[in-house]
Amino acid sequence: MVKRQTVWLSTMMVLSLMLIGYYTINNGGTGTSGTGNSVTTSVGTPGPNTTGTANSTSTNASSQSSANATKTSTGSKSSTSSQSQTKSGSSQTSTSSSDWFVKSRTQVSQELAKSQDVYEQIMVSNKSTNAQVAQAQKDLEQLQAIKGGIENARDAILGDGFSDVVIFPTIDSKSGDVTKVNVYVKASKLSNSKAVQIMNIVSQHMSVSLDNINVHEHA
Repeated sequence: MVKRQTVWLSTMMVLSLMLIGYYTINNGGTGTSGTGNSVTTSVGTPGPNTTGTANSTSTNASSQSSANATKTSTGSKSSTSSQSQTKSGSSQTSTSSSDWFVKSRTQVSQELAKSQDVYEQIMVSNKSTNAQVAQAQKDLEQLQAIKGGIENARDAILGDGFSDVVIFPTIDSKSGDVTKVNVYVKASKLSNSKAVQIMNIVSQHMSVSLDNINVHEHA
């Protein structure tokens, strides 16, 4: 009887030890492994998913930053280009306007020079009569007075603050008098008071009635 109890107790102790060992091994291994994996993945070298997410975020951030930089650069270039075009357009307009005034003054000078050449040819020609020579000399003096009046009027108008001006006189072929004057000043807008001021200047220097003077703006 005693032997049976001893065997039974021994068997129960063995089973108890086996169960304790079993639970200890399983619980201890799983906890360590789980904790180890968790720590390693979070703090240490990233796992595949984390690495992928990190690269994706970095790539997106980099792409977004690059895109923003590109947009900023493009916007800056576009703005600069727009400003350049605006400046270029303004410069071209200003140059074109200046060229127009230069060409117009040259045209007036050439026409007056042609008339002067005609009078001088008459004066030196052996075929010209005394009356023709006298008339040519009178016309030449009158022409020179007109040229001087144009130059003086132009200087006075420029002195009033206008950047450029051209004066077109209409001269009667028979009398040699100025019958009409068209004045163009470089301006986008011209007030009535300024126009009247210019008319007075031209009338004073060219001896022309105010009714026969027209003032125009040319931008």
